[in-house]
Amino acid sequence: MSVDMSMNILIVDDYKTMLRIIRKHQPDAIIINNTGTEARGKPGNPEIDALTFEVGRPSQVDQRGRDKYLAAEMCQTTSMSAWGYAPLDFNHRSLPQIIEDVCVCRAARANYLLNVGPTPAGSIRDFDAAVLRRLGDWVRHCGNAVYDGRAGAITPRDPRDGALLGNGRAWFLVRDPGRPAVFEGMPSTVKSARWCDTNEEVAFTQAGGTLNLKTTPPPYAVNTVVRVIEASLT
Repeated sequence: MSVDMSMNILIVDDYKTMLRIIRKHQPDAIIINNTGTEARGKPGNPEIDALTFEVGRPSQVDQRGRDKYLAAEMCQTTSMSAWGYAPLDFNHRSLPQIIEDVCVCRAARANYLLNVGPTPAGSIRDFDAAVLRRLGDWVRHCGNAVYDGRAGAITPRDPRDGALLGNGRAWFLVRDPGRPAVFEGMPSTVKSARWCDTNEEVAFTQAGGTLNLKTTPPPYAVNTVVRVIEASLT
């Protein structure tokens, strides 16, 4: 259940009472508080189960000292101007922007909620459907990182990068390749690394928990916006 406090429909006391009633009658409900752009990542109430970052970039939630695990969510829409169907809206989010945001959310252990406004007839417009299909193509070319990888303790030195772990593998999400990409907090030793888009090997060095990947730009006519490296771990 998502509660949109940014709409200013309920006064604060009514809001607190409403959340207590929800929890009493639906104890297993997941309560998400949309705090709008003014309080991104702020829980605001002990009944909240997921923090929203609205259209802002999420960061990993610090779970230390909390009574329960708090999830994170980034909410966005394919339109750059409005939520829902707007026939005179010609300003739409591009595929590269969406790919970037998917990677940011995965690396921050956050859910990515992407709104696609259907027409009054219930159909999805062709350009929205095309972007989603192309996003699916990107997911299939990135070594299952989106579905199998989970954010862990690996930290990139460059905040533009990200890292995921899963099933004896690690995935490194690299923006602007062609530079050393350094990651710290590696839980084990890397055996091998390859680019997911071309299957070419990636040279690397590792000293303890610090991994230095020697990244290279993609070849001509290959541009996945965010290049993904898949590594096998010991």
